[in-house]
Amino acid sequence: MMIINRLTALTGSVSRSLNKSMTSRPDRPWYGLNENTDLLKCIAMITMIIDHTAEIFFPRHYGLRMIGRVSFPLFCWCMVVGADYTKNIGKYALRLLVLAIVSQPAFMLALNHSLWDFNIFVTLLLGLIGIAGIQRGRFEAPILALLISCFYRMDYGFRGVACILTMYMLRKNPFFFSIGFTLFCAAWGMGAAYNSPFYAVLRYWGGTSMTVGSFLGSSIRMQSLAVCALPLILIPTRKRWRWLGGGKWFYMIYPAHLWILYAIKRLV
Repeated sequence: MMIINRLTALTGSVSRSLNKSMTSRPDRPWYGLNENTDLLKCIAMITMIIDHTAEIFFPRHYGLRMIGRVSFPLFCWCMVVGADYTKNIGKYALRLLVLAIVSQPAFMLALNHSLWDFNIFVTLLLGLIGIAGIQRGRFEAPILALLISCFYRMDYGFRGVACILTMYMLRKNPFFFSIGFTLFCAAWGMGAAYNSPFYAVLRYWGGTSMTVGSFLGSSIRMQSLAVCALPLILIPTRKRWRWLGGGKWFYMIYPAHLWILYAIKRLV
């Protein structure tokens, strides 16, 4: 409860400060990246469900886990776009906080986490608070968000919040976005717990010497495959599919699918 109270207070403070200084935001700037978040949210949700299904029922099926690596970067990018779209980022943050609280019981039961292991919406909330601070010139906000993600366990943790902030800061230039995101995923993979199926092959090719193969064998791990989300972010899809990912509460699918998976797990 203490953690939830702190997050509530922090979110409320950001919301009040933003509402006081809120002016009508301009239309979303077009930077050449994919801003069709309806489609991207749908892809992210499907790949996430595949990943969670594999984690619960097929933990050794790494092919399904690989598919799930693209979901989190897509969620991050959708939120970065949403931060430029929204007319009230404070309400956006409060909505994420509500989703975090509602989703926590399902997250704990379905994926075997404790009360102090926070779900993905806490990570997204901290990223949004950091973005709000950057927008208003309050650079202590992203620093605080990163520090909180270091000291408290949450889905994707410090690297998740850093991914959101990196995307936001590089969003205006597709070239630098591509390079920065690729390097970020490579570094992310070096600290990942799970190897990708390419790991053994590349390590064998590289041997024990300091060759390109050896380096790739140690860096291309499961989480590095998040870079596969890059083409979906780079290539604009102009057609809108609002029926796919529309609605402010689309993310209620997150706790709903976890409750369904938990129920199936109890039955089998």
